[in-house]
Amino acid sequence: MNTTAHIYLRASTSDQDATRALQTVNQFAEDHQLKNVVYYVENFSGAKLERPELSRLLSSAKKGDLILVESIDRLTRLPAAQYEELKAIIAQRGLRVVVVDLPTSHGALKASADDRVIQLINGLMMDIAAHYAHEDYTKRRQRQSQGIAKAKEEGKYQGRPADTALRDKIARYLVKGGYTYAEIAKLCECSVGMVAKVKKLMSE
Repeated sequence: MNTTAHIYLRASTSDQDATRALQTVNQFAEDHQLKNVVYYVENFSGAKLERPELSRLLSSAKKGDLILVESIDRLTRLPAAQYEELKAIIAQRGLRVVVVDLPTSHGALKASADDRVIQLINGLMMDIAAHYAHEDYTKRRQRQSQGIAKAKEEGKYQGRPADTALRDKIARYLVKGGYTYAEIAKLCECSVGMVAKVKKLMSE
């Protein structure tokens, strides 16, 4: 039975490039002769367990398949309880996780990947990496909140800048015509409300 490598690429927001690591992960797959490859790309927070493309990956992958990511924070920035839930799902599905920048995980590529020692070492290293990924996420959020609070106190806070690239993309579909608001929202990975907002701005 041929093993499938499910490559998962993620960025947190719509203005970030979720495919940034594509070349790195593709090169890794080529170097390790992974022939059967499926891609999952989304812009969604790693601090949330319920993600459309991740859910699709977990439901589509078969026992023995690989989940291939560039770094552990692409797969998870989850708090401990949700991280354990994700681990349990992966284990129940019989999947193996390979992280490009975590060499201890590369043992999952070998025929002896069922070795108990390899599993224990890899699991421990992944747990540590996942812990630091969530800690980093939490610290970033705290610093951001502190910065906003200080800016508000000083009367300098202007709010989140408009995502001009996203708005331009929405506008192009609106001008082109033939799409519903829901279709444009899906194509641009935004809310229907955002599409309506851009339409209103175009009419002013």
